[in-house]
Amino acid sequence: MSLALFTLGSAAWLSAAGGSTSRSAASQVAIPGLSRLAFGTYAFAGQPTLPRYSYVLLSPSDPDFVDPIKRESPKTKVLAFESASEVMNYDCNCPISYEAARTHDKAHPSDPWLLYSKSGQTLTMPHYDLNHLANVGSTSYRQQWLAGMLKILKTYHWDGVYIDSVLGRISDTKTNPSLYKSDDAWEKAMRNWVAYIGPRLKAQGYYVLINTYKSGPNDGTADIAWWASLAPYVSGLQSEYWEQAADAKTPFTTNPCCWTGHWLNWLKLADAAQRHNADFFTANKGTGTDTKLMSYLRGSYLLVWNGKGGGFSYSHEPIDKVDPWNPAWATYIGKPTGARYQVGRAWRRNYSGGTVIVNPDWAKSQTVKLGGSYRTIDGRTVKSITVKPASAAILSKP
Repeated sequence: MSLALFTLGSAAWLSAAGGSTSRSAASQVAIPGLSRLAFGTYAFAGQPTLPRYSYVLLSPSDPDFVDPIKRESPKTKVLAFESASEVMNYDCNCPISYEAARTHDKAHPSDPWLLYSKSGQTLTMPHYDLNHLANVGSTSYRQQWLAGMLKILKTYHWDGVYIDSVLGRISDTKTNPSLYKSDDAWEKAMRNWVAYIGPRLKAQGYYVLINTYKSGPNDGTADIAWWASLAPYVSGLQSEYWEQAADAKTPFTTNPCCWTGHWLNWLKLADAAQRHNADFFTANKGTGTDTKLMSYLRGSYLLVWNGKGGGFSYSHEPIDKVDPWNPAWATYIGKPTGARYQVGRAWRRNYSGGTVIVNPDWAKSQTVKLGGSYRTIDGRTVKSITVKPASAAILSKP
């Protein structure tokens, strides 16, 4: 689940904008319920639309983006990407450098900041050889991480931090650290780390968003319980590949045949956050042309969003140079006016500016009479609509 960090040159925003931060027609007011992951060179794809999101998540090496976004959209929260359980062996403007961690461990071998194999080699995150696993159970590590993070936030005027790799199970890294003999021991340490870091950053006025996951049964029950245990300590929680497989192609449905057939139960992840006053975020992904997928995922989000904080995001995978903003998922229909309810195979929820209908069935379409006129994303006015399998209709009031 680790998201790679990328770097940009200084004054990146100004150079890309020709030295100007003039307001574009596309970047008026931050839209509630939308967020954008814009790391490194990907931030240049759709740079003018960044202020349209309520939350923008950037590499810590991109502080030059912060003030221009805030001038365009004061309500947008701009968060710096960092990692809870990784120490980076490259220049990343991180709370703790790899060199500092190695120096500490040589001087204090009984209190390591890095995780080691039984043979004494530092362990790294799979597929990220420069991301060294950290000992989140060390009191001195979390104290230094907090001090370093506060310095970064204050220096560059960030609104808060987006903390990746809040791992629920160390075994998911496919490593065997000598310090943690079981997933239970790691889980306790990771929870204590969040309980220490989150409230202290929030007390300083910063927004704390964590990207977290605990593997377990296909219906998500382990992850839901894990979220509920962390939510009281943070501002928001993010689910990567929510309601979809990690291939960024296959959506979850209600098909009982498959491990991806638990769409309904995974909706409860939002409740695990929101009932503890934490915001619900997603990091969904897919190609820039798969409008069916992006609408389906955003529609599912609209069924559970509480209308307050939080944000749905859709990034292009594989990464391209195209602005991910698309009406198929970014259309705003106001705030929810009631709870979701079932209509045949589909689910519907009404909003102040429209309605959303999601059909999670894997094989059959569902026709819904709308009880009034609504406008589709492509501009048609309809009074009923047929929603295909694994599809959604996000409809606006005329």
